[in-house]
Amino acid sequence: MCWAVPAVVVEIDKENNIAIVDFGGVRQEVLVGVEDVKPGDVVLVHAGLIISKVDMEALEEYKKLIEEIEKALNEVSEGQQHQQY
Repeated sequence: MCWAVPAVVVEIDKENNIAIVDFGGVRQEVLVGVEDVKPGDVVLVHAGLIISKVDMEALEEYKKLIEEIEKALNEVSEGQQHQQY
């Protein structure tokens, strides 16, 4: 399974097809893999590559999915701890 991480585009170097993105306070240089990316866009980054632009509605859905997965993993982990002798 692959995970993409949401980030905000801070600046674009169109000549080299590179963007600086912000992952909630951590800035990273990534390759631009989609067209028409501009500063302020919310994007999904996987393995150092922008793979998609997303709107705020899609971002909220993505966050909910991550929260549900995290909750399920915590429940499984807690269940395994109770099964130990």
